[in-house]
Amino acid sequence: MDKLKMHSLNGQQQALKQLQALFPACVTEQQTAAGEAQLAVDFDLLRQALGDSLIEGPAERYQLNWPGKRQALLTANSPIAKTLRPVREDSVDFDRAEHLFIEGDNLDALKLLQESYLGSVKLIYIDPPYNTGSDFIYKDNFTASAQEFLERSLQKDEYGNALVSNTDTNGRFHSDWLSMMYPRLRIARTLLKDDGVICISIDDDELANLKLLCDEVFGAQCFLNLIAVKSSESSGVKMSHVDKRLPKIKEYILVYTRNIGAARLNPIKIKKEQNPEKLDGYLNYYSSFVRNLDDDPQNYVIVKVTEEMAQRGLPLDDASVRAFKLAHAENVVYRTNNATLAGMTFPTKTAAVISPTGIRYVWWEGKQMLFLSDYLDEYLCDLWNDISTINLNKEMHGLPAFLNGQKPTALIYRLLALFCGSCDGDAPEIVMDFFAGSGSTASAVMQYNHDRGARLRFVLVQLPEEIRASAGMDAKSKKSVKETLQYLKKLGKPPYISEITKARIQRAAQAFSDQAGLRVLRIDTSNMNDVWYSADALTQTQLDFLVDNIRPDRTPDDLLFQVLIDCGLPLTLPLRQIALLGVPVWEVDNGALLACFSPGISEALIREMAALQPERVVFRDDGFENDAVKNNAAQLFLQLSPATELNVL
Repeated sequence: MDKLKMHSLNGQQQALKQLQALFPACVTEQQTAAGEAQLAVDFDLLRQALGDSLIEGPAERYQLNWPGKRQALLTANSPIAKTLRPVREDSVDFDRAEHLFIEGDNLDALKLLQESYLGSVKLIYIDPPYNTGSDFIYKDNFTASAQEFLERSLQKDEYGNALVSNTDTNGRFHSDWLSMMYPRLRIARTLLKDDGVICISIDDDELANLKLLCDEVFGAQCFLNLIAVKSSESSGVKMSHVDKRLPKIKEYILVYTRNIGAARLNPIKIKKEQNPEKLDGYLNYYSSFVRNLDDDPQNYVIVKVTEEMAQRGLPLDDASVRAFKLAHAENVVYRTNNATLAGMTFPTKTAAVISPTGIRYVWWEGKQMLFLSDYLDEYLCDLWNDISTINLNKEMHGLPAFLNGQKPTALIYRLLALFCGSCDGDAPEIVMDFFAGSGSTASAVMQYNHDRGARLRFVLVQLPEEIRASAGMDAKSKKSVKETLQYLKKLGKPPYISEITKARIQRAAQAFSDQAGLRVLRIDTSNMNDVWYSADALTQTQLDFLVDNIRPDRTPDDLLFQVLIDCGLPLTLPLRQIALLGVPVWEVDNGALLACFSPGISEALIREMAALQPERVVFRDDGFENDAVKNNAAQLFLQLSPATELNVL
């Protein structure tokens, strides 16, 4: 009978397991002070294995460094004793929901999700707070007073004397921002599938640092693209400094993958901007039509466009011919010279040819076949200036406008189209956003599923950050904040961004009723009572309190999700409550796991549960009828359901 661990994954031990896979002889075991076995590195053997590839001492090296980096790494690796508590009243079809929203600090959330979603996420999209020099709201940001920071970063001595020039811009805000991002990205990488991709929106201020940071976390060889995205129009307040610098109307999306060898994207074609006069002149060349485009090129049946139209009984005036060509551009073709193809011969009129560089051509009687669709469309590249950022309030499903960095759903929709599949017949692909903001990622996923019949599932995380107007906001943004606060007050909700996120997802779920509901969880303290007293310091009152190791305000719902976290199970598995011998029992994933948190568990109940042959069973440690039943539980399962894993809280 195993005791569940009740805390998040230990990052250091996880890293050692990965090292063990590469260098098994260099990782051994040692005992902790508590007498427990843990993995440890034999550095002497590791040095031998790596030979001359080690850097030791003060030797120069290429790396990104900043004050607070070491502490940020420790923060990433440190386990936490927290849990996720269900919030049914904010959910939609909770027991069957497959989409997940978590309210709380995203670093805590990532740690709690690490085992359940390890190597499972296809796409992570995040739009982190851009570094404006303001204090961060994240609790792990290692904030200090200006004086403390300048001393730590060796910019001032203890008396306040400057040690370097330009102290205001010498890294304080960069360091704080990097310390905030570093642990989150390290854990995010472990969640990605082997072919998974992370896309990070960023502006000019931290682009250079973020690129170096991602090179370190994901590996420089895993860099895919830097996409420039038009983010605003060249008008308004952005033009106020046009005499000093070019107005900034773009942002970036930095794209990395977990494994460059496994990563694939889906090529996307978009419409070219067309000059009507030039287009009409160009259309004159395209006078032939391929009737059986889905067949092999050597079997193509090619006729005149007008012949095809006549067979369909269509009018043959110029306007009708033009409209037909544009409507069937993928079938409309003509021939052009190509020196590579000119010397080739085939027994058929047309044939497929693959060039030495992998380009596919269609040979047509010594020339190259060109398709009108290739002229009208072009493959998507790394400059995106066609996504509108105007009237994004219309994407809020009737909620007040959210102007605090809201991203267009079309932007995220395109990322889904690039990096995700339709998942036909396979397990649903998971899309994650742990800086959820107004919930654009959730809306995009639901829209994408609705349009394409896909089965993407999202996991969103948002801190309950207070909504308030800042001094630098323009009048329009301040009005938006006021309207949002009034809306939340009317609903009796606290003034948090996470409340807007939930409201938008709930409305999106109603708009796309074919979607799989929403399960809302909230980060909270552990379900277990804090125990930190030494034996000689405990009073009788405290001993009575510790008889029950579970906090008194926790429900069976709370304990069930603690079990899912500790067992490393997905947090959107289907749930239902059944009754065995009149006792409520949670059934997870159609019987894969059974959990009973009721008191007075009898031997008869254990036999009933074992008869269902579950993979796992969980009880409260103090839930058994008596010590004899508790001691016999493991033997009963071994006898009646030997494959069942038995755990206790």
